[in-house]
Amino acid sequence: TEIYTLSLHDDLPIFRHELPVGTGFSQGTTNITTEAQLAEQFKGFWRNFVDTFDLQNRSVYITDESYAGQYVPNIASSMLDEKNKEYFNVTGIMIYDPSINTDAVLEQVPAAAFVDYWGGLFPFNDTIKARIKEMDRKCGYTAYLEEHLTYPPKGKFPDPHPTTDECDIFDFIFNAIFDVNPCFEIG
Repeated sequence: TEIYTLSLHDDLPIFRHELPVGTGFSQGTTNITTEAQLAEQFKGFWRNFVDTFDLQNRSVYITDESYAGQYVPNIASSMLDEKNKEYFNVTGIMIYDPSINTDAVLEQVPAAAFVDYWGGLFPFNDTIKARIKEMDRKCGYTAYLEEHLTYPPKGKFPDPHPTTDECDIFDFIFNAIFDVNPCFEIG
């Protein structure tokens, strides 16, 4: 069973589809392994949805957040590839706070530089600060940030140092901040 949340705003359907099965409150057995397969499943659902509510030839806007940074572009691309405006008239997409790369690039690489920049929000003692700097130096995250996360980009990002226990600087910082501020909120 998949869950769909639907509301109507100015006669436009707005819904949240928990995809793939097993996401959120949806229940069932997952039978896909790629975002391309997810896009195909979604298109099947969408076609049925459009037929059920007589929504043919409407503009389609796809939005979501977080890991949907992987889902939304794949769904939109797959719909556009159909060249079928009766069902798949993708007019726009929006992804907020998207996951658009690996966790290593999104979390580990910027962690030390972020804490350094926002030091007032991370009032660590000298021991913790030194440990963060040592982990960062050893794992090369700030060096990676300065070398590769630049504009204009130099091409596809190479893989940074893998997230091993010695290089999990993000979780080290996340755990350390709770010793200082038990009410810390990441979001």
